[in-house]
Amino acid sequence: MPLQMGGWTPYGGPRPLQNGNVWAAESWVRHWGYPDAREDNLTLHGNLRAYFSLRPSSRQWGRLQYDKLRLLGKTLRWTVDLSSVACGCNLALYLVSMPLADGSGSRYCDINTTPPCLEIDLMEGNIKALKATLHTQRGQASDGTCNQWGCGTHWGPPDHNGLFGIGSPNVDSSRPFRMSASFDPQGRMAIDVEQGAAVHRLWDVWRAKNGRGSVPASAIAGVKRAHTVNNSGVKPASLSL
Repeated sequence: MPLQMGGWTPYGGPRPLQNGNVWAAESWVRHWGYPDAREDNLTLHGNLRAYFSLRPSSRQWGRLQYDKLRLLGKTLRWTVDLSSVACGCNLALYLVSMPLADGSGSRYCDINTTPPCLEIDLMEGNIKALKATLHTQRGQASDGTCNQWGCGTHWGPPDHNGLFGIGSPNVDSSRPFRMSASFDPQGRMAIDVEQGAAVHRLWDVWRAKNGRGSVPASAIAGVKRAHTVNNSGVKPASLSL
């Protein structure tokens, strides 16, 4: 099957970058979006999902082998510029434990698909707000699990905590900043935001919650399991709305 699934249709790829990474992308048919691949960089514009592959292949999902991230005991780092992401828009970077693609399509999944899969929202944000959320299972509203609502933390309105925003003395959203997500060997995650010499903790298993308590042990175990069962890992996905 060509690179398409439901309302998502292919936009080029799989194609190699100069550093050897290979990408494939899907765009939502009702929204504008396109990838821009130059030298070692892949830039996503508009409403687009992109995946990295281990090797070049034809434009067939069944021949695409996703590049998995095995992050236990490691740290993932990236730089963010939200200065042009206005209120009402969502710039997201997240990880999902997708199965392998096959002849039916990309087999994309997240916590809201059927069947669902683990989703780690490393960041969702715009110039007004920033949040991170862990989703490991289906559940009911604020039931204390990391369900569709998720175990999350949030900076910006309506909390008005001053940690994030235009001109904030902590993280000024009109200027670029750096983020990192660290995973210990047991699956506990911590997300930090750095700007200048200051480092602020956005998310960890003690800060995040869904209604009550903190991140439950079952959710931490779910993150570890996503990295270890059947030599699996998590796949990076980016979606701009």
